Amino acid sequence: MTSVAKPSRLFTWIGRVVVILALIVGAVAARRLWPERPLSIRAAVVAVGTVRDVVSSSTAGEVAPESHATLRAEVGGQVIAVTKRRGERVKKGELIVRIDPSDLDIRVRQSQAALATAEAQVAQAAARVGTMKRQSERAQKLLSGGAGTAQVSEDTAAALLEANRALQTVQSQREQALAQLLAAKVARGRADIVAPFDGLLTDVHIQQGDSLAPASPVLHIIDDSRLHVDATIDEADVARVRPGQSAELSMPCPTATLPVVS
Repeated sequence: MTSVAKPSRLFTWIGRVVVILALIVGAVAARRLWPERPLSIRAAVVAVGTVRDVVSSSTAGEVAPESHATLRAEVGGQVIAVTKRRGERVKKGELIVRIDPSDLDIRVRQSQAALATAEAQVAQAAARVGTMKRQSERAQKLLSGGAGTAQVSEDTAAALLEANRALQTVQSQREQALAQLLAAKVARGRADIVAPFDGLLTDVHIQQGDSLAPASPVLHIIDDSRLHVDATIDEADVARVRPGQSAELSMPCPTATLPVVS
């Protein structure tokens, strides 16, 4: 048994050596046939910086003015003047459209006449009150001195009371006439449609000669000196947005950086 085991072990070791040599030769041949490629390394300078947490809008935003207004006719009538057109700039208080104020001017003059009449009536009633007051005081003195009668004193007191009531009535009429005059002047002022602020006319819906009904749209004006962008973000990103943060806008012009206001 000993003589048989030795040749078997010898052959085993010879086989292992042959396999190892074959692997070495194969590796050398493979390295010659397929040489290693050099590694490409890009170096960068490491520096301390700020990490940006970017939140993107899922849809396109809309540029809108901070202030804009649609002006409507507050009185009806025919348009007799249009001083500005679409695309033109206006100053605050500048006349843009005028509606025929003829009827409104008549109402103002009628109210002025009614007020003048009421004031004359007040003056007349006040003068009568003064007269009745003096007569009542004289009758009371005569009665106190024994030279007058109680009936005369009572009659003059009643007349004074009636004169005071008449004065109160015409004073109320005067206040009513004054209110009507103020209302007529306000209506007359509404015939002139003026710019509520400095801005740009984006629409003028009427032209000279048109007839307008109350509440008809006349023009649209914007203040393009202050603009903002309305944009939506995903619900998951809402907590990451705060007022005062910067927002980069990509428009058909150089990129703008604006603060987030809301």
